[in-house]
Formats: sequence, structure tokens, C-alpha cells
Amino acid sequence: MIKDLCMKNIILLMLVIFMCGCASKPRGPVFDSNQISIESSKALIFIYRENNFTGSANSWILADHGKNLAVISNNTYYAHSVAPGKVVFSAARLVSPLYAPTSASSALLDAITAIGAIRTNSNPEFKELHTLDVEAGKTYYFRWKVGTKFAAGSTPLLVKVDENQGKKELEGKLLAGKYKE
Repeated sequence: MIKDLCMKNIILLMLVIFMCGCASKPRGPVFDSNQISIESSKALIFIYRENNFTGSANSWILADHGKNLAVISNNTYYAHSVAPGKVVFSAARLVSPLYAPTSASSALLDAITAIGAIRTNSNPEFKELHTLDVEAGKTYYFRWKVGTKFAAGSTPLLVKVDENQGKKELEGKLLAGKYKE
């Protein structure tokens, strides 16, 4: 009886620790379309990810020309102000395994999964995501879409949307956290 109680407490503690260790947590304020301002000499690009179950265990490092910008996860957005010209976005997957240990053996399996996530997150593999030419004074909106395939190595897509749709879909999104190495 005491052994079972101790095991349950250990499993509960592991669950709490692992659930707190997600790959990314939103960092900033909720999107407010009234706060959009753009320098006339720059372009502004909004990239946002809706709150979907598909791909929810993954976050993504967003980079432009190899410079890491932010970590995009469910229900987040990033506003990227750039000089006119070519923008080359790439992304690398960060893994947040789901942990639900219900027994000692499943807790062990979860620990093995966590080790795999640490390896993946320690050596991010960037893949080209989208290339576009931007003009000064213009604002662009892109929805981050994660494919429906359950392949571990799938790459997301950026889907261009018009301004009205972009602003509407950005409502309620949190500013994505800057990527910290």
C-alpha cells in the first residue's frame, strides 16, 4: 500500500515536471491591430499559428537568412520588420513530447521520449520554409500551417492571406517568444 502511494506520488511529480518543460511558451502581449505601425522604409511581415491539435506537440524556430527570430507555437504570432528585398524564412522543429505516465513502465518510456526530444532540440535542423520579395511600406500576413501527416520530420508551410483575413485570424494570438540559444 505504501509502495503504491509512493509510486503514484513519484509519477505525479514527474508528470508535473515534464508538463512544465514544453519547447516554447508564448512571451508577449495579445495581438492588437490598433498597435500596428510600419516604418515607410521597411516592410512588416506577420506570421501566426492558429491553435490546432495537429502538430501541437511541436514548436518551431523561425529564422530569416539564418538569423533565429522567434519560437512559433500554437496560438502565437511574430511581427518581422525588414528592409525591402528578399526574405528567406527557414524553420527548425522543437519537440515537446506529451507525458502521461500511468505506470512505472510508461514513465520509463516517457523518459526515453524526453531524451529523444533533448537530442532533437539540441541540434535543430533548419529547412527552407518560404522565400519572398517585400516592398517598403507594405504589410504581409502569413498563416503557419502544419501538415496533417504525422511524419516526425514534416515541415510547416506559410500560407499568404489578405490583410482583412490576417488581422481577423491574428485576434487573440500571443506574441511569440524570441529564440534564445
